Amino acid sequence: DKGVFTKKFTGVTISNGIGFSSDEKYMYYIDTTGEIMYRFDYDAEEGSIENCIRFIDCSNESGSFDGMTVDKNGMIWAAHWGGYQVSVWNPETGKKEAQIDLPVSCVSSCEFGGKNLDTLYITTAKKEGEPLSGSIFVCRDTGTTGKSVNFYTHS
Repeated sequence: DKGVFTKKFTGVTISNGIGFSSDEKYMYYIDTTGEIMYRFDYDAEEGSIENCIRFIDCSNESGSFDGMTVDKNGMIWAAHWGGYQVSVWNPETGKKEAQIDLPVSCVSSCEFGGKNLDTLYITTAKKEGEPLSGSIFVCRDTGTTGKSVNFYTHS
């Protein structure tokens, strides 16, 4: 069975992070070179998105948003490509609440995992002159956990 595809967003350069709010009302999306996290209204039952807004601007931050995840409380965790960090954003205020500093510049993504979804795994890319680059970093005791993943099946 073939699905139907509909273009929802144009001008994408480096498509990266996608996450969903805890109440499944919103989908967050990152196009890395744009330094913007976008928010779409999300219909979980239909698996559809509408009404794109420029949600969080990271142009004043170190690096650009790359991969991301959302924790059980709805906080957004974003890797910073070229920025030596993972930042934590409050979706209610759009403000940065915290950051995890890393000894490598090219932080590519982050995701909660482990038996209780209480460990944050952070991926990085290899870069000459940074001996720990290309490593996967493990962060425990973040004060939160991840949430179960969303599944969408086309019937």
